[in-house]
Amino acid sequence: MRGILRTTGGTRRTAVGVLTALAVTTLGAAVVCAQTASTSTDRRPAQPAQIDGPQIIIPNVQRRVIGVHREHSPLELTKVDAAVTIRGQAASTTLTLTLHNPAGRQQEAVLLVPVPHGAVVKGLNYDTGGPEPVAELLRADEARRYYDSIVSSLKDPALVEFAGWNLIKTSVFPVPAGKTAQVGVEYEQVLPLESGRIDYVLPRGEALAAGGAAWTITTHITGDVDAAFSTSHDIVTKRTRSGLQIESIKENEARGAFRLSLIPATVAGDELRATVLTAPDPTDPNAGYFMLLATAADQKLRQPRQREVVLVLDRSGSMRGEKIVQAVNAARQIVSGLREGEYFNIIDYSDSIQSYADKPVEVTKDEVAKALSYLSSIQANGGTNIRDALLEAVRPDPTGEALPLVLFLTDGLPTVGERNEVRIRESVNAANDDNRRIFTFGVGSDVNVPLLSALSTASRGATSIVTPGEDVETAVSRVFARLDGPVLLEPELTSTGGMRLVDIAPAVLPDMFKGEQLVVFGRYKTGEEKDVTAQIKLTGTAGDQELAAMVTLDPATASESHSYIRRLWAGRRIAVLGDQIRQAQADGSMSEDSMKEIIDEIVRLSLEHGVLTEYTAFLARESTDMSDGLAGIAPAAEPAAREVLRSRAGEAAAGQQMDMNMKNAQVAATNTASYYGRGMSEERVSVVQNIAGRGYFKRDDRWVQGEVLAKKEREPDRTVEFGTEAYTKLVEALTKLGRQAELAQGGDILMLVEKELILVKAAKDEKAQEKDAKESPRK
Repeated sequence: MRGILRTTGGTRRTAVGVLTALAVTTLGAAVVCAQTASTSTDRRPAQPAQIDGPQIIIPNVQRRVIGVHREHSPLELTKVDAAVTIRGQAASTTLTLTLHNPAGRQQEAVLLVPVPHGAVVKGLNYDTGGPEPVAELLRADEARRYYDSIVSSLKDPALVEFAGWNLIKTSVFPVPAGKTAQVGVEYEQVLPLESGRIDYVLPRGEALAAGGAAWTITTHITGDVDAAFSTSHDIVTKRTRSGLQIESIKENEARGAFRLSLIPATVAGDELRATVLTAPDPTDPNAGYFMLLATAADQKLRQPRQREVVLVLDRSGSMRGEKIVQAVNAARQIVSGLREGEYFNIIDYSDSIQSYADKPVEVTKDEVAKALSYLSSIQANGGTNIRDALLEAVRPDPTGEALPLVLFLTDGLPTVGERNEVRIRESVNAANDDNRRIFTFGVGSDVNVPLLSALSTASRGATSIVTPGEDVETAVSRVFARLDGPVLLEPELTSTGGMRLVDIAPAVLPDMFKGEQLVVFGRYKTGEEKDVTAQIKLTGTAGDQELAAMVTLDPATASESHSYIRRLWAGRRIAVLGDQIRQAQADGSMSEDSMKEIIDEIVRLSLEHGVLTEYTAFLARESTDMSDGLAGIAPAAEPAAREVLRSRAGEAAAGQQMDMNMKNAQVAATNTASYYGRGMSEERVSVVQNIAGRGYFKRDDRWVQGEVLAKKEREPDRTVEFGTEAYTKLVEALTKLGRQAELAQGGDILMLVEKELILVKAAKDEKAQEKDAKESPRK
């Protein structure tokens, strides 16, 4: 069946109608196929336009305009605007593409838009003159022939990732010389409800790195929706009277399709909700990965739980100057921002310990005024007595039902009193029997970062590094701003059923505050049993209530469309393993063999998932010898790992903590690798990619799957040339596995496909083909 949209008359033409929805297996990225002007009237959808120099522009792909005729400047896709409206389970998407023709003659364009399963196309609009356009809805087999013919004729694999998708195709329409034109398509769909979650995916290219046309995405969600999570982009949501609005979507790099998961509100009183997404383990059919998302309902009718805040400020001599001014200003903001009925105290320390009061006092106008005056008197001098300051902070009994919080700030190492890291850690943890949440701030790099991290982790707090030049006041205020309105305290996960849940991260779940979501990653193992599930129960307290949510983890729902879960889990797992080593270095309790075993595992995870750290960055160097696989490269990793993991202070230790913080907080899965190093800044690596859930490393002109690098080098089982029948069959096989995007990188590709090692040879350009022809013996 084929649907056709036709328009009539006028400079701006709009076609509005309904096309029969055709089933598709997944979503793709909008594609513009442009050609130089031609008199061809062939409209058969299964054939690309047979005219000189066809152009293909792929949005959100760094690469290129491909197949450009030398005599003409190509059409440019300068911008893509996507407007998304979600009402319950109904979603409407409008894509508006802006094209610019820099050439001195008009050029023609064909718009190709892959559409989601069950989508109904409402309309096509454009603002350029020319023949009446036709929009055709191509079935998957027609679309595949169209893609194949373009790929083979242009000798470029960029469109391979769209294999297996249906698409809308418009007829040729002109873009005037030197002009800009806009073309748009609108479609609607019904979103499935699964595990209490609604998933929406905006078509985007998955395969390549950042760049290409600028994207703007506006999203409005109406109805009873409690929370929205994006697993592809960093988003900021705002609650409105009608639902949720996504105020900003971070577009600093390509992250593939815009993936949005929504948790709808349910019956009144069901104040804790959770859902789970699963991805298969490519190496083990009896295992997989999961991502649990949870939200607690807004406590609109409940009085927010009160807080008891103890501010612990370092006033040692090293804080003299701008740092102490900023720390005092941060304390002023926090004290002034507390609600009446909450409690606070101020402890300032150097070689001696002083405090505003013997124990936390209730917030009143008079107390706040006196506290501000006290803060004005603080002056920096003396040494640093970290242990006694912390013991004073956790000493008093908590006041009433208030949630006790400690904000501890230091810019140096302990120089007065107890200086032993292990004894400081043990004595503070033992004294903190009321489980005050300790949030630590290391100002600069001259702090014992593992100590601050251990204190925070043990108490469900967090550690922040204030980089040199960063405003202390801003950093502290930013953390405190999210500690408003605790909605779920001491959350815990338990499970029952026929499978094991392992390697859960974070191991100690943090408290959930107003506007936050809880995100938990882990692995599941089913053993040899079939059709097994697990019941996961999330529990916690809110005020005087015990809250609980149940969700079913079913391996049958595991999908490669959720392959990003593997990489997000791997980042957290690497952070956990790295922290095990550095904490053990405090007392030397880890043996050399144990350290090597953990480092080997970190390297393996880095290779398999394309997740780098400062002490695995050497994996990205093309000069690194990996011919002996993991066994050969682990010794090379060890010196760098020891230098970083054994560091207690300095830029290496601070950078490591910043890297752990980033990996533990990451929910949006990126394609490119990045890490924080000793420069305490984010380093991005373009020669490492995560494609379709697998790590790939660039070696000369070849992309090599990380799992291959981890094994001893061997010859490929077979070689597949681009554009051959074998290549077509490989595309079909990878499409069934959800891995076709791995072929769209450019260059040669060395990959494992169901235990077979395959070298995919890229298409040669015209010069290379001419050279081969000259060098080949005449027959």
